[in-house]
Amino acid sequence: CSVHTLALIPMESDTAPHIGNLRVCVVGGGNASHACMALLPFKGIETKCFTAFGDEAERINAGLAAQDGAMRATFAAHNDPSGDIAGKPLCVSSDPAIVADCNVVLLPVPTFAFEPALRALKDHLPHGAFIAATPGQGGFDWIARYVLGPLLEERNITLFTIGGMPFNCRISEFGRHVNVQQYSKAYQVASVPQARFAECIAITRRLFGPACSLGHIMSATLQPLNANIHPMHLKVLLKEWRAGETFAEVPKFYETMSEADDQLMRDVSWEVQQVAAVLRRTKKWECRPETIWESECLRGCWAPHLTVAEVFCTSPAYKGFKAPFVPAPAPQSGFVPDFSHRYFTEDIPYGLAVWKGLADLCSVRAPVITSIIEWAQAYMQKEYVVGGRLCGAHVCETSAPQRYGIHALENL
Repeated sequence: CSVHTLALIPMESDTAPHIGNLRVCVVGGGNASHACMALLPFKGIETKCFTAFGDEAERINAGLAAQDGAMRATFAAHNDPSGDIAGKPLCVSSDPAIVADCNVVLLPVPTFAFEPALRALKDHLPHGAFIAATPGQGGFDWIARYVLGPLLEERNITLFTIGGMPFNCRISEFGRHVNVQQYSKAYQVASVPQARFAECIAITRRLFGPACSLGHIMSATLQPLNANIHPMHLKVLLKEWRAGETFAEVPKFYETMSEADDQLMRDVSWEVQQVAAVLRRTKKWECRPETIWESECLRGCWAPHLTVAEVFCTSPAYKGFKAPFVPAPAPQSGFVPDFSHRYFTEDIPYGLAVWKGLADLCSVRAPVITSIIEWAQAYMQKEYVVGGRLCGAHVCETSAPQRYGIHALENL
C-alpha cells in the first residue's frame, strides 16, 4: 500500500482560533476517564466527570475524598509527563445536568457507551458545545445523529473524533489512581461540520498535544485500531485450542505476536482500504485511514524494516499485558479464553462488524474480516454474519450502519 501523507501533515498553530477557557465534562468512569481526571486538571483545565453507570460516581467521590479531592496517575518513564501527577476534578456526578456549563464533552469510552451517554446528556447539552469521542471508532457520527437528531443543528453542536486513544492505561485503585503505560504524542482529528475543524484542532492540542487532520470523519471509523489487532491475535493464539482444553498459564498478549499475526492484521487492513477507496470514488470524501503498518510503524517512527508484529513485540507501550484468559471452571486447573472480554464483546460488534457492514454497502468482498467474525461469533454465541453478509440476528447489537437503518451506500 502506498503511504498516505495527508494525516501526517500538521496544521500551523497560528491558524487555530481563540477558543477561550475550556470547561470539560469527561464521560465515564473507566481507565481513560481516570487518566483524564488526573491529567486535565493537572494542566489547569476545568474538568468535571459524568458517570451514570452503577455506583461509579459515588465510588470515585469516595476515593477522591480520601486524597484531598485529587485523582492520581503514574506515567511510565518514557512519557511526558512522567512519574506521579495529580489533578482535582471540580465534581464527579451521575447527574447529567453538570454538563450544562461545559463547552467540551469528552467521551473516552468504548463505542457501546456512545448511545446511552448521549441519550443521558441530550437535554442538557449547551448551545455551541463540542462533543469529542476518542478514538471515535464504530460510527460515532451516525450514532450521534441517530440520538441527537435535529438538536445538532438547533444547538450548533460540533462532533469530532480524536485518534488515537490518548492513553494505554489501567486503574490500580478505583477512584484514586491509574497507571499510564503510554501517553500518545500526537493526534488526528476529524469533525462534523468540517467548517469547525480549526476549533477542534485547537481543543485537542489544549487537552492532549499536537494534532493534525484525519480528513473526513469516516476515516475515524476506518482507522486500524483495536479491531485490527486484538481479534487477529486471538485467532492465532487459539488456533490449536478446543473447548474443554486449558492453558497451563496465561500467555502475554502483544509480546507473543508472530508472522501469522502480522499477515492477518495486514489482510484486514487491506480490506478496510478497499472500503475507503470506494467511499473516495463514490462519495468524493477525503477518506484516507492509515494502514496498520502506517499506524503502528510509520507514525510510531519505528525502523522501516520492522513488521507490525515486531513493533508490538518490542515496544515498551505494550509490555506486560496478558491475554484475556480466566481460571478454568472446577474441577479443571489452568486457564481458558474469556469470551466475555472486551477484545470480543467490543472489537467484534463495534469494530469488525462495522467494517463488514460498510464493506457490504460498498460491494467490497472482505473474506478475512468475514472469516474472523464467523470464528468469533461461534464462541460468543452470537449471529452477526450469515451467508457471507452482515444480516444475522444480532446485528441489532452492533454499531454497524445497518443497525441504524442504513442499508444502501447512497443513505450513508
